[in-house]
Amino acid sequence: RGGLVTFCWHWRDPGLETIAFYTDQTDFRPIMNDPEVREQLIRDIDLIAGDLKQLEEAGVPVLWRPLHEAAGGWFWWGASGPENFMELWKLLVDRLDGYHGLTNLIWVYNGQHPDWYPGDEWVDIIGEDPYVHPQITESDTLRYMGSHRERFLEAARTPDQPKMVAMTENGTKPHPDSMHVDQTVWLWFKTWNDGLETEGQNAFLSGEVWNPHDYTRFVYHHPRVLTLEDVRRELHGKVD
Repeated sequence: RGGLVTFCWHWRDPGLETIAFYTDQTDFRPIMNDPEVREQLIRDIDLIAGDLKQLEEAGVPVLWRPLHEAAGGWFWWGASGPENFMELWKLLVDRLDGYHGLTNLIWVYNGQHPDWYPGDEWVDIIGEDPYVHPQITESDTLRYMGSHRERFLEAARTPDQPKMVAMTENGTKPHPDSMHVDQTVWLWFKTWNDGLETEGQNAFLSGEVWNPHDYTRFVYHHPRVLTLEDVRRELHGKVD
């Protein structure tokens, strides 16, 4: 339909001892000078390349966000420190772009710390995943707290060359007016899913805790927010 898709890879234990990706649920660690570990990693990368190739052949560009939230340490790919992470990131780029020749991947770095940044030549876009509860002002308008501004500015300062910064996961949707007032204009936002709930604390997408329905309608109808229909209208002069 003329839009862009984004993929986040919850890469499960390459050692095949478990089906887990959380650090506390698998003993696999990305020790990049271990030949067996590299072999296991490359095997999995080659498998995922087959899926991404199907999208390339269909003419689908992908905002590709692997190895996300690495600095947090809760996923195995971030469990052995920044040096191993950055080497793993470069292996992934070399294998998918170089060896497999994929041309449809837009690389979104989501390490969430400047010390984990692999370098400008290895990254297209920087992503941050802010989950901060909304504040409700006297007018009942949801606005983002100052920590979101700091996360944005920290990410923007990371590269030597300017990079666009996206909200690659969010709890509450960013407030379009606040973004411009604070000069923290995210390239896009992606509200996390509901999991097994449609109401309550974990219902990020559909529930009223993080995104009340009136606020969601306000955001998507805001003149500063582009939807798929807006993009199609700009590109093709019409929508479905």
